[in-house]
Amino acid sequence: MKPDFHDGNLTGMRVTDKTLHLYLTATDKQKVIVTIPNVRRMRADNFLEGNIVFDVTVHQHSELSKEKLRCVYGYNEEEAAKYLSKNMAEIADKKLSLFELGSSYGCELLVLFAGTIQIESESEKRDAVAA
Repeated sequence: MKPDFHDGNLTGMRVTDKTLHLYLTATDKQKVIVTIPNVRRMRADNFLEGNIVFDVTVHQHSELSKEKLRCVYGYNEEEAAKYLSKNMAEIADKKLSLFELGSSYGCELLVLFAGTIQIESESEKRDAVAA
């Protein structure tokens, strides 16, 4: 995923309907908005003042691990044994993907979604709204 977010910052999140907007500062200090459509499940843990990004990864439906799905659904071991197979079949059927933001410090984020992620410069977005 471009731009490079390693050692950048997650500065904000906004959910509207089923769309997640992430406000990030990339390594080169460029401010961007990452828009994730059709959010099915989301888990954000430990959002702090400094949220330093370690990496950003998008996992396609065919490469999702049961452990990451267990985490995004918030299942304990008993619930995972009962529901994960059904969830995985639905994810494959609907071709869902998992957005993962890992951190060096602060927020860990998992988002199960359908569709295509958009990345745009925050300044371009502001200019378009002002026009």
